[in-house]
Amino acid sequence: MKKHIMIGSLICVVAVLIFLVFWGKLPSDVPIHFDSNGNANSALPKPVVVFGTPAICAILNIFSGFALMKKKIIIRSLLGFPIGIAIGYLITILTSLVWAKGYYPPCVPELISVMGNV
Repeated sequence: MKKHIMIGSLICVVAVLIFLVFWGKLPSDVPIHFDSNGNANSALPKPVVVFGTPAICAILNIFSGFALMKKKIIIRSLLGFPIGIAIGYLITILTSLVWAKGYYPPCVPELISVMGNV
């Protein structure tokens, strides 16, 4: 494996370890998006943030790394970008089916009551 793929994958593993260190301090639904006023308007379940986000990054890192190792770098990277987006979108849909039983609200009601609604 190329050095840049190994370094990128190591960063993903370190991210999981950092998340695990702070597991007890993370809320059950972690805010992931904020509006221009700083109010949380989207959240993900804690396991998705801790394991899913670094896993998506690692998959995209490995996929793009091997695509760039080929001779037709430009063609493969142009093809790899939409495929990577599709993989990320598919993972998001699957996680919403598993953790949210098919319903994935942009923001959980508990978070709105804690953070406030402007």
